[in-house]
Amino acid sequence: MLYVGLDLSRQRLDVHVLDEEGRTVGVSAVRLDADALRTLANRVLRHGEEVNAVIESMTGSRFVHDTLE
Repeated sequence: MLYVGLDLSRQRLDVHVLDEEGRTVGVSAVRLDADALRTLANRVLRHGEEVNAVIESMTGSRFVHDTLE
């Protein structure tokens, strides 16, 4: 299982990925567009593990949720 924290701002999404032991697997930031979010999802899914993600709730979070889902 991977745990992904998504911190949403006006122009980017900061991403922090942890493994089950709480070790950092990756840290990055992506633009807030569908292509960048698809690239992010593919990068995280390459680990071959189930993913649990938390998105900061603010304007735009529904777009991020729906695109990543």
